[in-house]
This record gives sequence, structure tokens and C-alpha cells, in this order.
Amino acid sequence: MNNSDLFDRIQFKQQAKLRLRKSWTLPVVITLIFYVMFFIINKDSFQFDLPDFTSIENFSYSYSFNLVPKDDAIPLSWTTSIINQILLGIFSIAFAKFFLDMRNKNPIEFQDFLNALSLWLKGILSHLWFMLWIILWSFLFFIPGIIKAFSYSQMKYILAEFPDVSIPEAMKISMKITKGYKWDLFIMYLSFLGWMILSSLTFGIGFLWLFPYMNLSFANAYKFLLGNALNKNRITMEELYHTQGEK
Repeated sequence: MNNSDLFDRIQFKQQAKLRLRKSWTLPVVITLIFYVMFFIINKDSFQFDLPDFTSIENFSYSYSFNLVPKDDAIPLSWTTSIINQILLGIFSIAFAKFFLDMRNKNPIEFQDFLNALSLWLKGILSHLWFMLWIILWSFLFFIPGIIKAFSYSQMKYILAEFPDVSIPEAMKISMKITKGYKWDLFIMYLSFLGWMILSSLTFGIGFLWLFPYMNLSFANAYKFLLGNALNKNRITMEELYHTQGEK
């Protein structure tokens, strides 16, 4: 493997820290908005606890809080469960778009986040498509589900950057660009484990800063994976810009 093939998670994280030094406020604010909405929806059924480090289906935000049923909790209704998935879908692609924009734009503005929310429908549909396939793979035991979660993990970034790509094609492209790098993504995820534990000890407040740090780091990783796949001809620019037209 030459240097151009090297997945340098340390560099991705350092780049994220350098960028965030210039503008922490807005990423923290939009993170707070997401968690306030999530807690309002689930306030009667859950309590704060340590993160569930086995949950990686939505690893760009699932590390932040582990909400576990209270002893006297009201079970989640189907309506609440559906609302949760809709919320995750909307914010997943909006965060992907926002942090990709943050890599190149300074200053970043709240309007950029509002613009990212315009992808809400694709976010919902892609999240449901993602979860469907993870559930199906998980029927073959836990490990295949984990592997596929990382294989499909770049879908939201692809759809955020290239909104004309269809959701099934975005999944295929994600599989191509993560080929040979799923283990690297897994190790990068684990590299934040210590920060997750420390953030939990602050009653979750630390996640307001950890969340942007992780998301921007993974956005950097995505740009590497995409560029590497293009250089190696695993994917073409036509796949990114003309997928719908070819259909």
C-alpha cells in the first residue's frame, strides 16, 4: 500500500480539530437542537445512561447518548418509534451536508444548516433503506450486520454531496469506496471511545463538543475514501453526476 492509499485517521482528526478551533459555536448549537428534539420525543420512556458502544448502525450520532428504558417507563409506541427514525433520517443527511460544507467554507452559517435540512426526504428514505438492509444482514448474526453498517456508512455523505444519485446507487457506491477500508473505519470509531466515556461522565454535556469533532473527522475520512476510489477507478464521475439520467 502506498501513501496515497493510507487511511490516516490521525490526520482526519487533526484536520477536524484545526477547523473547529475557528468555529465551535454553530456545530455545538445544531447538536443541541438535535438532542433537545430527541429528548422531547422520548422523555417519558428513557433516561440517560452510558453510551451503547455496540450500536453502530448510525455511528455518526449513535455514540452520543444511550437512552435506556426506565423501570417505570412507558414503552415506546409505534408512532414514537417512527418519529424517531424520521428524525434520525432528516438529521443524518443534514449533518453530513453541514460538516462537508464546513470543510471548505469559512465562516459557516446557520443558513447552511437550514439549507442542508432541505434534503429531508432523501434523508428519511435513505435511512430507512439503510436500516432495512442492516436488519436483514443482522439475521445472519451480529458480525455481518456490523460489517455492512460500515460498508453502507458513506451513503449519507454521497447523497449530501451528490443529491442526484439514487439511494440504491448511493449504497453501491458506498460499498465500492469502503472496500478495503471497513476495518479502518471501525478502528477510527473505536479511537473515540475514551472521549465517549469522559463525555458520559459530564451527564452528556461533553457530547455537544464530541459530536462535531467526530462528524467532521468522519467527513474528512469520506473525502479521502471518495478521492481514493476515483483515483483507483473503482467509481467514475459519471456514477456521481449522471446516475439518474442513465436510468
